[in-house]
Amino acid sequence: MRRFAVAIGLMLGVLLYGTLGHFFLLYPQFSLLQCAARTIVLLASINEAFFPTDLGVHYDTQYVLFMLSLVVFGMGVVVYALSAVTASLVEGDLRQLWRLRRMNREIQALRNHIIVAGGGETGHYIAKELRDSHHPFVIIERDAERLDRLRADGMLYIDGDASEETVLEAAGISRALGMSIAMPTDKETLFVTITARQMNPKLRIIAKGVEPSAEKKLVAAGADKVVLPAFIGGMRMASELVRPVAVTFLDRMLRDPADHTRFEELIIKAHGSLHGQTLESSNFEHSTGLHVVAIRRPDDARFDYRPKDNEALQAGTALVVIGRTEDVAQARHLAGD
Repeated sequence: MRRFAVAIGLMLGVLLYGTLGHFFLLYPQFSLLQCAARTIVLLASINEAFFPTDLGVHYDTQYVLFMLSLVVFGMGVVVYALSAVTASLVEGDLRQLWRLRRMNREIQALRNHIIVAGGGETGHYIAKELRDSHHPFVIIERDAERLDRLRADGMLYIDGDASEETVLEAAGISRALGMSIAMPTDKETLFVTITARQMNPKLRIIAKGVEPSAEKKLVAAGADKVVLPAFIGGMRMASELVRPVAVTFLDRMLRDPADHTRFEELIIKAHGSLHGQTLESSNFEHSTGLHVVAIRRPDDARFDYRPKDNEALQAGTALVVIGRTEDVAQARHLAGD
């Protein structure tokens, strides 16, 4: 924009200089409009608007020097203006190409990431939470307006249809840990779910259902869990009525931009340093800053909401913890992730 402003300013300056110069030297033989026309014709290198015989006594040394200065100065400004416009266009294309290439390299480097299919309102909130929780992710979207928003937010994205295998491959579906599917309709979500499950049988798929009747179909198509926004919205409204303090606590915890406190899960691995220890012997809460809310043992589907300090941490044990997202990375390392 600065280049365009400078170029336009110089062009207007040259036009004003040529018009007024001609007017003062040729008045009253030629009007101000004719002088402006002569200046534009000279700068366009078309031909002289007036012949020497038309100028008469005005075509003297003084006028010749003025015309030469106008041509030299004016042509320099024209060349600069053209180069500024060309450079802006070319550099803009190059910057866009460089940015896309860099983003593609970052996407190719992702491992154990989340694929967000659909960058609408639901997908936007999913991506925001993943970013706040420091989970790597990439969004698949094809709407131009939504892509502009993703670009402005600095998020990794792929411009394409999430139901196409080539697009899912570009998003690294074979290397992905999970996938959220939040398409506008249940039909689109169903088709994307089938395609994703065929391409990666181990992928954890969470699908959004618009209609309650779509839940069974999405599960049958390969979704691990189906989230119904209408159901969740109704539950939230009821909770606001009967347990407002608890709801406010959870709401502020999720939305506080200064303190990213979240509920997280840790799976104990056999090669992790926590394996074989207890909560007390590992000094888990003190060393990580996380509070253990519940434990699910590998041979039991139920949760123990009052874990004991002598609870043995075996491989496959799941810990539900609450704490800052910055502390979760250290805890995952201890668990073996």
